[in-house]
Amino acid sequence: MANTTIAAFSIDEHLRWATARIVGREIDPESVTFGREVEPTEPGVIADQLTDYVARISAKYPDVRRAQGIGISMIGPVDVGAKEVKRVARKDWTPKIPGDPIIRFKNVFAAQERGLANARLAVQNDATCGALAEWYFRENPRTEDLGLWVYITINEGVNCGVLNVSRPLFQYRHAEIGHVFPARHPKDPFDPEKHSSCPLHLWCFEGIASGASMRKRWGDDWSADPRAWNLEAFYVGQLCLTAMLGFRPDRLVLGGYVVHRNPEFLPMVRAAFAALNNGYIEDGKAENPATYISAGQFDDRVNVLGALVLALDAAVGGPRSVVDRSTTES
Repeated sequence: MANTTIAAFSIDEHLRWATARIVGREIDPESVTFGREVEPTEPGVIADQLTDYVARISAKYPDVRRAQGIGISMIGPVDVGAKEVKRVARKDWTPKIPGDPIIRFKNVFAAQERGLANARLAVQNDATCGALAEWYFRENPRTEDLGLWVYITINEGVNCGVLNVSRPLFQYRHAEIGHVFPARHPKDPFDPEKHSSCPLHLWCFEGIASGASMRKRWGDDWSADPRAWNLEAFYVGQLCLTAMLGFRPDRLVLGGYVVHRNPEFLPMVRAAFAALNNGYIEDGKAENPATYISAGQFDDRVNVLGALVLALDAAVGGPRSVVDRSTTES
């Protein structure tokens, strides 16, 4: 695998890209390069926007053109096997042909120059890529638990990625815990019709606890309002409890800009989690929220960083992704 390059792209509120090189069968962390061309995604045909973006980036950067593995991080419910997304509830993205998925990643890369079109492709949802980044690039790889991890992201949307011994727990699908319906705080003035950021469910974790929802209910200055943080901690603590009861992970990691906005937020979430658990699960881990629930170590590049881990597996035939040898449709 000498001189093998890999490339990654992430699609959410922005388009991002990154490259790295493989040494042996692992990513050389010193080689990771984040692209400067970060562009906002627009309403309309997202497949066309991504196709154009990839073409411009690959024309400019040889390491992208030469990539032997490509990893993709995408918001929304991703069909990992088919490498497509049918719709994203909170985005005004449309398919090229009515009734089709909004994006087929095989088609996007088949439309590129020959070298990139023949690279091996792996796709996952954004939260799973965030989990892969936090696991693969963690600070203490030899000492930290390698069991079941849940990574919860609180960004414009809400979701979680689940890893079992470094691999996504689900091979062809992924968790969508952000659309579970939570219990309402008795003092919450939230009006779902006005404030929800999920047009399909209104009263789900994404609809009431995402960054987009925080702006809708508290205004652009939401992070300065103590009421916002008190209620947010209740719902994120409840989300952590839901993940703990559903998956029984060895560790919960919280990421996303909402989590990182306030240094006092994580202790509030831990306290809410402990109060809601009320001593029910006592397994030596969940009963100690200070060590059980931690903050992610990466910024808004976490998803594209995790997509590099997918690209690594695509290039070397590793265990963490569903890959094939051609990006063209069969």
